[in-house]
Amino acid sequence: MARIDGPVQRLTEYERAVCYYTLPRLVHPLTFGLMAVYTLCLFEAAAILVYGVAADRDAARNLGAAAMAAVIGMGIVTFTLRALLNEVRRRWALAGARGLAEGAEEPADSEAADIPDPFAGHLLLRRPLPAPGDLYACTDNDGTVVYFVEVEPDRETWRIKDAQETDIIQVRVEAPASSFFMEGQPARLSVYRGSDEVARIARRFSLSSPKASILCSLPRPVNYSLVRDSIYREGMLVGRFYEIHQSLYLDIEKEAFHDAILGLFVTLS
Repeated sequence: MARIDGPVQRLTEYERAVCYYTLPRLVHPLTFGLMAVYTLCLFEAAAILVYGVAADRDAARNLGAAAMAAVIGMGIVTFTLRALLNEVRRRWALAGARGLAEGAEEPADSEAADIPDPFAGHLLLRRPLPAPGDLYACTDNDGTVVYFVEVEPDRETWRIKDAQETDIIQVRVEAPASSFFMEGQPARLSVYRGSDEVARIARRFSLSSPKASILCSLPRPVNYSLVRDSIYREGMLVGRFYEIHQSLYLDIEKEAFHDAILGLFVTLS
C-alpha cells in the first residue's frame, strides 16, 4: 500500500485519549452569554458618550469616553487571558500525555493491557494542516495512504480518490462564506458519489467554533451535526476533529463514518 515519504509522527494512545476525551472539557470557547454582556456594556458606554456629545455635557462626555476605554480594555484583557488559559490547558494536557507515553511500560507487562481499548471501533484519519497544495494524502496513524485529495484551481471542488487513485466522491461549493467570521470556508457544500448527491452540508456562523448541519440522503437518510469540533449523529456523539502535530485528525466510530464526514474533513481549514 502507498505510504507518505519521510518520518511519520504517530499519535500515541495517550495523546489520542487527551484530544478526544480531555481537551473538549478543558478548553472553553467564547459563549454567547459572555459576548452579550460585553456588547451590552459597550453599547451603554457608547450611549453615554453620544449623549454627552449631543447635549454638549462635559461630564457625560468624559464619563462616556472613560467607560468606552475601560470596556474596550477589559475586553482585550479578558479575551486574551481566556485564549492564553485555553492554550496553557491544552499544552499542559498534551505534555502530560507525552510524558505518560515516554514512561509507559511494554503493554504485555502493564496492567493497562487488561483495559478495553476505547478506540477499538474507531477510524482515525489525518491530513496535513494547512493543506500543502492542490494534491495531498489522507493517511492512517502509521502513514499509510487511505485517500488522495485533489483540489480544483478554483477551490470550489475537492476530488477524493482511494489509495489506487480511483475516484470516490466529489465535494462541491454551493454557496461561498456568508460571513467574514467564517474565515473563507464555504457556507454550503454538496457531496456526490458519481452522479448521485449523497449529502448536503450547511455551515453556520459561530463565535466559538465551527458548526455545521449535515443532511445525508444516501445510502439512507441520516442527520449529523458538528458542534465545537464534535460530530453527532441523531444527537449522539460519534466522533471528533482535533489538531495536533501540524495535522488535522478525524476520529470517528467506523459504523458512523459517511462520505459526508469525509467531505467535511477535507474542506476544513
